[in-house]
Amino acid sequence: YMVRRRVVAWREPRESGQTGEESRPTWRPSPRTVTWLLLKLNGDRTVEQEIFLVALRQGWPELMENVALIQEFRSLLRQRRPDDLDAWVALADEPSILPEIKQFAHNLHQDWAAVLEAIRQPWSNGQVEGQVNRLKTIKRQMYGRANFDLLRQRVLHGN
Repeated sequence: YMVRRRVVAWREPRESGQTGEESRPTWRPSPRTVTWLLLKLNGDRTVEQEIFLVALRQGWPELMENVALIQEFRSLLRQRRPDDLDAWVALADEPSILPEIKQFAHNLHQDWAAVLEAIRQPWSNGQVEGQVNRLKTIKRQMYGRANFDLLRQRVLHGN
């Protein structure tokens, strides 16, 4: 949402008489694309994407501090560094940080022990959640149309 607020003005056509049009990039991606682009590693971007990011940084200077904070959180999770989480939350409370990131950091404190253990432990319930999601999708598709035997067949055999 925070990216959309900033990028939406770039997606609207401008009148030809306005100044500053030459500094705007010609490629106008969606806010979701911009979000993923910001989180990509530097070597994985095209020239057009780099030009867009340079223009975005000029129009929104505090953006890169926020992106760096998000990338640090991702690194903290991947490298399993729960001891650094307190420092990250303190950094998220800086004045230049976006309110959505501050709120996220604040929400981590609501179940701090579980968050720390989630970072420490190598286990994930992603597979279980995926299977539950698959089962619920099949059930929604079949609602009111068949009995348990057909549901069982579709779940076990993936038809």
